[in-house]
Amino acid sequence: MSNFVHSLRRSVSLLFGILSFFMVAPLHAQRALITQPVDETARVVLRGNIHPLARTEIDRGKVSDSDSTGTLILVLGRSTVQQAALDSYVKLSSMPGAH
Repeated sequence: MSNFVHSLRRSVSLLFGILSFFMVAPLHAQRALITQPVDETARVVLRGNIHPLARTEIDRGKVSDSDSTGTLILVLGRSTVQQAALDSYVKLSSMPGAH
């Protein structure tokens, strides 16, 4: 491999490393989204967030504390800033010579 190609690969890798740091750093320096204690008396129902099978007509009542819930899936969304940083990171990491 020629010195030029080797030098070019090293430069691309260094550039990728620097850009990755600046793209991923905002993900680690997030501002707190919960800024005060939770007030249990001021809860609200979020519409559209309940599984279609979680209906009162098929509810079988209380269960034992020892029963397992099985698989539980919690889906959280990213802020637009987080998503943009992730998209940039993925794009940069998929560039040739980035590995």
